[in-house]
Amino acid sequence: MIETRVSIGSIPLSVPAVRFALAQHTRERCEQIAAAALSAATARDARAAVLEIADSQVVSALALR
Repeated sequence: MIETRVSIGSIPLSVPAVRFALAQHTRERCEQIAAAALSAATARDARAAVLEIADSQVVSALALR
């Protein structure tokens, strides 16, 4: 299990958007995405790594780019 320390208030996505994003990825892919984010040196690098791994339809649907 990967532990994160992110305040819920710092996440601008709604619960339905998060539910949608999770539903589009396997658990294995979610773990890969989390590992990529956690291994990044900066927040900007983490975001870039996540956007590269995440399903492109999710990125588009949630207007993340």
